Amino acid sequence: MKLPRDLSGRQVVQRLCRDWGYRAVNQQGSHIILQTEEPGRHRARAAQGFVTAVPRVFLDSNVLISALIGEAGSPPAVLVDWMGGGQLGVLLTGECNLREVERNLSLKLPSASPLWGRFLERSGIEVVACPKTPVRGINAKDAPMVGAALKAKCDYFVTGDKRLLTEIGKSRGSALIPLAPREMLETLLQRHLPRQRP
Repeated sequence: MKLPRDLSGRQVVQRLCRDWGYRAVNQQGSHIILQTEEPGRHRARAAQGFVTAVPRVFLDSNVLISALIGEAGSPPAVLVDWMGGGQLGVLLTGECNLREVERNLSLKLPSASPLWGRFLERSGIEVVACPKTPVRGINAKDAPMVGAALKAKCDYFVTGDKRLLTEIGKSRGSALIPLAPREMLETLLQRHLPRQRP
């Protein structure tokens, strides 16, 4: 959507809330976080006369497991910790990813299973359906996950699977940006840290 230049940030917020079903969910300094559930969950950030979309980040199963049982300072754990409140973006994963995590935990680390439910609840990760349709250029095993990210209109797909990163990167027509957890952290830092002047 192209915004008129004569609107202030406050006017943009008022019009989005009045006409498009958004509501203000938080404010940090001059930034106002808006959210809508129509037709699907979406967040936007308004500041000083302009609105920018809050990134939607899809987490693969391996990232979820690493965030749950990995080192506290590992990129997956830091990523979920930073984004968990929804301030920096929206975290999503698929129902098929949840099943994969639960299957792996029950087979390899059953003692972590009770932590899994609390982790999901506290992280604020939005769970979306995994379609069964194939995704061009993506292997059959991972296609439902990539399809879920595409259907949920995610901006980023975060995985530690190098083969899947390559497949998504080569997939034509996909708007997803495939990143490893560390690369996603670097992207967030670039978006949210003040620019250093030389």
